[in-house]
Amino acid sequence: MPSFAFWNINRKDLNAATRSLVEAKNLDVLLLCEPDGDPDELIVGLNELDQGLYYRVPVLAPRFQVYTRLMNEFIRPRFDGPRCSVLTISIPGIPPFNLMLIHANCANYHSDQNIALELIEIAKQLRLIESEDGHTRSIVVGDFNQNPYSTGLLAANGFHAIMDAAEARKGSRIVQQKPWDYFYNPMWSLMGDRSKGPPGTHFYRGNGLVEQQWHMLDQVIVRPSLLEFFDLEKLEILTALGKLPLLTASNRPRRSDLSDHLPIYFELNT
Repeated sequence: MPSFAFWNINRKDLNAATRSLVEAKNLDVLLLCEPDGDPDELIVGLNELDQGLYYRVPVLAPRFQVYTRLMNEFIRPRFDGPRCSVLTISIPGIPPFNLMLIHANCANYHSDQNIALELIEIAKQLRLIESEDGHTRSIVVGDFNQNPYSTGLLAANGFHAIMDAAEARKGSRIVQQKPWDYFYNPMWSLMGDRSKGPPGTHFYRGNGLVEQQWHMLDQVIVRPSLLEFFDLEKLEILTALGKLPLLTASNRPRRSDLSDHLPIYFELNT
């Protein structure tokens, strides 16, 4: 049951909290976005946990750091772009698949339209990789800086990530006489205060007339060809790392001393 967590740590040195994350969830793969801590110091801390030998995967994109205790032949860098990185992962019991890390431009400084166009280009790059590999076994995880219902996530020429697993399992949808492969986006089910966790992964109280405040910016989406291996029941937005709470007394992310994003956790079944 390989375990994964993604966390945008907002350009801070959160090595101690990151170590708590790895320890609390007994992680196999740690995916960090916008880290600012000393990676060598983090490796030392992780290897003091007595949970196996961790090492840093040589991802070139500076906005990401990847740490794992998987054997190095199981995970290798495939592609690096300015806003994404792709790893090819081969774990016994699971067909080889591509794991794309993504960090889209910040919505505070870029229009929703520009972010959507950026996501469409990133999705195009992934489709090229899938075409080279001859399969669509892909998982995409990261900070999309859009919500699940936004254009970059939903557009057929974007990630085409829908909320209905049964429909996603049909594989694709014809748009203008061309088939576009689906992603399934389980993050839809975690939105709102009737979900099993917080209403989203990021909170922003804007001063505009329209502002939903809680946003689901951090997401993991999965191709239908991998759904049988993706444990939907284990997917969660983390609000604590062991004894370390990630929310304030008012149930908002601890942006002042930790991150304005909450981490997401998922497992695969072998």
